[in-house]
Parts: sequence; C-alpha cells; structure tokens
Amino acid sequence: MTTKTLSTISAVITAIFVILIGLFIFFMIMIALNGYGDREGTAAVTINLICSGGGAILSAILAGWLTRLTIDKFNWSKLPPPEAAALR
Repeated sequence: MTTKTLSTISAVITAIFVILIGLFIFFMIMIALNGYGDREGTAAVTINLICSGGGAILSAILAGWLTRLTIDKFNWSKLPPPEAAALR
C-alpha cells in the first residue's frame, strides 16, 4: 500500500471512532438536559454539536497527516502508524 492510502484509511477510521464517541456523548447530554428549559438546552446542544464536529474534522486531518509523517520521515514500517493513529 502507498503512504497516501494508509493515511486516508487512518483518517477515515479515526473520524468514524470520533463520530461514534460524539454521538454517544450527544445522547448523554440529551439525557442530562432532561428538565432544563428550551433556551438552556438549545445552547448546550448547539455548542456540543459545533465542538464535536470541529474536533472530528481536526482529528481526522491530524491522523492522516501524522500517519504519513511517521511512515515517510521516521521510516516506520507501513503497518504500525495507521493502527497507532486509530488508537490515539
């Protein structure tokens, strides 16, 4: 596999993990906000979605970039960096 393919796979796996964790946190926030008013709940949910979305995009970009960096610059074999990026 090429370095670009491995970094893309790593970015996609990381994004999927972060999105799944974000969905879990979103549902926990919905349960925690049970009983709060509409104004407080809407603000909290909106901020959560914005921060989770930004974090998912940023972590996917960094996972792909760092995977390519570790393979090219540090001469790692092609198997450990995608696994390490997915586990971060």
